[in-house]
Amino acid sequence: MGGFKSTSEKKEKRRVRKDLLMLFLILAVGGLYASPSFGRGLTDEEIMETEKKLCWKCHRQPNLNSNEGIVTSILLCMDCHGKKDVEKKVDGKPVSLFIDEKEYAKTVHRRIACIRCHDGIATSPHRTTRIECASCHGYHGEGTAHDPHRRVNCESCHHESKEVMKDPKTGRIVLKMVKDGVPIKMTSHRLADFGDKKTCEKCHFTDNLLGAPIRVLPAKSLICIGCHSSSVTLNDPVSIVSLLLFIIGLERPSPSGFRGR
Repeated sequence: MGGFKSTSEKKEKRRVRKDLLMLFLILAVGGLYASPSFGRGLTDEEIMETEKKLCWKCHRQPNLNSNEGIVTSILLCMDCHGKKDVEKKVDGKPVSLFIDEKEYAKTVHRRIACIRCHDGIATSPHRTTRIECASCHGYHGEGTAHDPHRRVNCESCHHESKEVMKDPKTGRIVLKMVKDGVPIKMTSHRLADFGDKKTCEKCHFTDNLLGAPIRVLPAKSLICIGCHSSSVTLNDPVSIVSLLLFIIGLERPSPSGFRGR
């Protein structure tokens, strides 16, 4: 019985060794060839987007409440955007991201840190949401812009670009980023000149697709305050004449047929 048991144990050990050797060969051969996959690999940008790397995890965030911190923050952005060859691709076509420091220094926002307006930009890769102007500026009333313009993004009016469109998803009026298949450079920080009446013609023109009226109506003033959130002002001839006619109508005596007895 002892000899039979010893023989069976030897056979079992040889079988285990054989199985281990076969497994080793399979692993060794498998390592020489790329395993088939129906999914594509992630790009570096997609990996970073997945990891959501925040710049301030490594870099010290400057104090944006001090002049030194503001300048430091702007210079950090200009390290890349101040180079003329910096660009990105939109639909496979390059568009410049260069910002002229001399031109930027002439703008009204020159003393404001970039990340104040471009919220969420301090990530790798850069991803930013729509600029929230209302975080610093209040919404203007109807007396200022003749209409609240609440379905119009601030930058659509106030940016110097004349290319606007209606967002098919939200119905809001936004800046157009691509025209005729070519990406539009959007690095200018200059604002529109509202002293020029043609500025409003980017939306208000015949056969526009934005739903904007063809003519810009006078600003809502004192005579409109009964129904609209207008200001107590008289800034246009129509309002002035209307108020005069209203006062004349109050002063004019009533016809005899309507006098009280």
